[in-house]
Order: sequence, then structure tokens, then C-alpha cells
Amino acid sequence: LRRPALRVVGSLAVVLLAGWFSAAVVTNRFYFAERTPNRFAFGLSRLNLPVGPVEWLNGRLPHQDLGRHGRAENVWVDFTDSSNFYFLRAEGGNATDVPILTNTWAYPPDVMRNVLEINRAQTPFGPAAERYNIHIVMLRVDFASIGLARKLLSDADWRLIYLEGLHTVFVRRELAEVRRLPAVTPESLATPGAMAAYIARLREIDPVPAHTMYAAGWTLSALGWHSQAIELLHEATTLDAAFFEAWLEKGACYANRALARRSRDDLRQALACFTRAAELRPRDRRAAELRDRAQRDLAAW
Repeated sequence: LRRPALRVVGSLAVVLLAGWFSAAVVTNRFYFAERTPNRFAFGLSRLNLPVGPVEWLNGRLPHQDLGRHGRAENVWVDFTDSSNFYFLRAEGGNATDVPILTNTWAYPPDVMRNVLEINRAQTPFGPAAERYNIHIVMLRVDFASIGLARKLLSDADWRLIYLEGLHTVFVRRELAEVRRLPAVTPESLATPGAMAAYIARLREIDPVPAHTMYAAGWTLSALGWHSQAIELLHEATTLDAAFFEAWLEKGACYANRALARRSRDDLRQALACFTRAAELRPRDRRAAELRDRAQRDLAAW
């Protein structure tokens, strides 16, 4: 009798576990717990894939108006998103030949190496932009592309004209001026209602908005826009008070702004964020070290 009973209990446990796991995948809570932008349910992930940037480009800068390099479009895309970009561009009625810069099976190793080095800012972008006659740069901002994003942001010949979550779109300044495309800047996000509108849009692009706010906040932090990043990271920690990474990143933004402004108030906020992160993960050395450093800096100021 015991063995049949154990089999029944074991089978029930497997069914319950499978049900829990299926629900976690479908609602995307599983992916959030893994801190990954990958998604399974509810269609294409607008956080993980460049759906928003391509929709925006298809509506405002169709490829017919931009000229080509051979029969391919003049767009520089980061390694991760390049093939997705051209697939989504074609789905919107803007199909072109896939350029040699795209991460396909036929990617020449030397081209791939050059693309990765340029995205990491280890090689100047200017020569490649001239060689391939690049008009547009679409980047998913991460550790493999933040170098180029920062270079373009500080380059007067380029203008950031679209921002959504992890993704940015830069265009050449003269093209932006001809098309009257306004730049996205810290000042433009500071205009009344701008951040509220951006937050509302971010809430719609992913079924787990806390992760979207964190990802978008990390992007702005990486670009050096700490005040705007703090607003998004505050949304993330409000939506999920146990979001360790968001507390840590928010603390880093406050600490960086404190250094720039020589602000004790910002440093106190940084200390509070690092303390909360250390409470959430007592064994995390990074959180403890940042908390202790903020305490020392606050005592020294």
C-alpha cells in the first residue's frame, strides 16, 4: 500500500510543480526571477527585441528615403539585434538585402570582429560609418555596446532620437535636421509630463513592468543620465520592493550624482539604497562594500 501511495503523492507533486512552472513561464515571472529580458508568452518581447525602434523607423525613416550601400540598408545595428532588426524591418514593409554587417551564418569573421570592437569602442566608428555610408545606428545598450552609445552621445555629428527600454536609435545630425527629428536629451525628459509619458509607455511593453523599469533605468544610468535613471529605478523598487538589482543600481546613481553635485542628501539616499540591498542579500559582498563605503564617505564629508 505504501508504494502506490508514494506513487500517487509523487505524481501529484510532479503535476503541481509542472503547473507552477508553466504558470511562471506564461506570466514571465520565471524570466524575471532569472533577471533576463527573454520572454516566452504574449508575443514578441518589446523589451528584448527591437520592436519599438523598428516600428518608429518604419513610420518615419523608410529605407527608400535613405539611400543604400549596394542593395543593403545604411543602418548599423549591434551584434545581438542585427538579424532581428532586418526581419522586423521587412515585416513592416521595408525589406532590403541583409548587409554584411549582420549576424547571419555567413558573417565573415573579420567583419564580426570589427563590429564587436567598434561596439565596445575599441575601434573608431568613423571609418566604418564612412565606408558603409551609415545614416542610422540602432543599439541595444548592454556591456557589449555601451562604448559606442556613449561615443555617439558625445559626438556632435550624431543625435539620439529614440529611446525605449534597452534600445536607442541615433541618426546623423544632418538627417535629423532635414526630417525635423528632435533629440532625446536629459533636458527633453525633464520637460513637464515627459518622464510620466515615458514611464507609462514602458509599463505597456512588458508583462513584468518592474523589470522594464530596471532595464530602462540601467540604460539611462549607463548613458550617464543619473537623475532620469533614478526616477525609473524608483518605479522598479516601488513595483517590487525586493528587487535587489534595482536597489543597487539606484544607489549607484545617487552616489554618482552625489559626486557630481557634492550633495550629502544624494549620498544619504545612496546609503539607504545600499543598506536595503544588503538587507535583501546579506551574503552579497558587493552590496555590503558599497554600503560601508557610502557610510565612510558620508562621515568624511
